[in-house]
Amino acid sequence: IGPLGRVGKGLDGFHGMGTRLPWRCSVPKTFTLHDLRDYMGLDHLDEHCSPIKGKRKWTTIQRSSGIICPSEYGRQRVLDMCSWISPESVISIHHGVDHDLFYPPDPKEASSVAKRLGIEGDFLLQVGSFFPHKNLELSLRAFALSRACKEGLALVFVGGGASSSYEGVLKKLTHDLGVGDRVRWVDHAEAEDLPKLYGAASLVLFPSRYEGFCLPVVEAMACGTPGVVSTETCLPEVSG
Repeated sequence: IGPLGRVGKGLDGFHGMGTRLPWRCSVPKTFTLHDLRDYMGLDHLDEHCSPIKGKRKWTTIQRSSGIICPSEYGRQRVLDMCSWISPESVISIHHGVDHDLFYPPDPKEASSVAKRLGIEGDFLLQVGSFFPHKNLELSLRAFALSRACKEGLALVFVGGGASSSYEGVLKKLTHDLGVGDRVRWVDHAEAEDLPKLYGAASLVLFPSRYEGFCLPVVEAMACGTPGVVSTETCLPEVSG
């Protein structure tokens, strides 16, 4: 069904997984709001005036009859920022993990996948887009000071997507810290390779400054790999 036209005939409701909802709809319409990162630094959203950034998300919030958030942190954030929304219309449902895909892998198979991606020996792993709020700089600085680095482990980042300017910042920091030979950058890994990488890693890092959910932490736990996470936003809730 095209999400921008008139919908409703034959439906009990319309749910969108992205930030688009039909502007005409004869049935209740809901959507999954993954996070409010577009509005970092703001205390509230004005019901009658769209923000400069994140207009589409604001419009979708306005059009919705109800909102699903993947964490209770996210739900509270919506209610704090959008005073016109009733608490009954926003619920939190945690994301799940596919245990047919994410489970402790065979060590030899996990090691083979790591080697195919250019990762040799023991390593620490951070999974996620190479965006500033993911706090890759903290992982680099902590790794440079760590016993893991001194004992020859590598630090592996899997995700990609950094802007050219931010990529330059990360590469310069890696060089300045003197860990260039210990850090590996993997811009892309196939979905079926991720469980093997989690299983091959000694530790998973997730020091993010902002998350609506933290799926890599849940995936790592399903694969039996311990992690170190920040205490920001939803991470304490999801990681326990």
